[in-house]
Amino acid sequence: MTRISTSDDSSREAASLAARQGDSQAEPGVCVVSTYEGALHILGDSRIRRLLESRPEHDPMVADELPRFIGVASGKRPCQALRSELEDTAQNLIEDLRTQGRADLIDEFVSPIVYTALFTIVGIPVGQRDAIRQWCDSIPREPEVYSAPGPHWEALRAHLHGLLHSTHPEGSTSLCAQLAAAIASGELTFDQAIRGAGITLIQGYPATTRLISDLLLALLIDPDKRGYLQQHPDRVPAAVEEMLRYSTPDFHAALRRTPIPVTVGEVSIPEGAVIDVQLGAANRDPAQFSQPNLVDFSRTDKHHLAFGHGHRYCPGATLARLEATIAATSLLPHLHDLQLAIEPHEIRWSRNRKAMIAIIDALPIIWTADR
Repeated sequence: MTRISTSDDSSREAASLAARQGDSQAEPGVCVVSTYEGALHILGDSRIRRLLESRPEHDPMVADELPRFIGVASGKRPCQALRSELEDTAQNLIEDLRTQGRADLIDEFVSPIVYTALFTIVGIPVGQRDAIRQWCDSIPREPEVYSAPGPHWEALRAHLHGLLHSTHPEGSTSLCAQLAAAIASGELTFDQAIRGAGITLIQGYPATTRLISDLLLALLIDPDKRGYLQQHPDRVPAAVEEMLRYSTPDFHAALRRTPIPVTVGEVSIPEGAVIDVQLGAANRDPAQFSQPNLVDFSRTDKHHLAFGHGHRYCPGATLARLEATIAATSLLPHLHDLQLAIEPHEIRWSRNRKAMIAIIDALPIIWTADR
């Protein structure tokens, strides 16, 4: 295995964190890139394509057009329109937490916020959201699910048939509105549109849930960080960026293959090599970040790679930031009334939530104030 990494313990710290949180390690024969500059180099080179793009089942039309559609659906203007709905959702969920007294913060707070945002930008009507949520919860999370036909795709076809064959309000930027227009113009087939909607519904939940859950955990267990944000609530967006850097929900970027020999730093990578860019390790590179293994909400060097880089930069980045900021800001005034119902060392990350990345299994809390 070729490894392009930092010379100190930072990459090992990141790898250890990944192991504890359930992130898989690179396979033998794979070139691992874990430095910030190395990751920037590989991700920024559009000639180096993702490995999945060479598979027979790869649909370039879906792969190329879907990020553009998602970028429009979750861009700055749609997110501004969504803000008040998410803020209202968060406040209602907090009242429910107060009433219940005990709850899993992920099930009762984080997930509803994430799904509300996801269903809104996809364009799922309120009356269909429970059915689509059940579909999201039940679908297998193996990579093969994207290409293999099965009852899960047939169920989604039934759910979305009307949405993708109907006329949407003029000016609608929802994903389904864009997909319906693409079908009508002949740009996409119905099957391609279904695949695009399904991929978005599958991939739109885990990383944001991981981000928000990890941020709330940090605030629950660290009174200094909690107090800092309570005194400086305007720093919540910076705290979100720091958690993206430190936690990096997707530890690995998609595997890539070199079409030509590539030199990264002093390492030569041959043509045809498979490259594993470890975003989580790159975000702990001391050559880029001071004291990289500390969570510092006042950090100014925040140019992390959690959303990738280059032409495959995450199209949902603006939406993820909005969700995390609203979740933390809404809960911040109430954190003194909450406490973890288990010890911090009992927190576990796994794929039990049917995600392709590890997420906290549960974040049980007790509302300690009078209800």
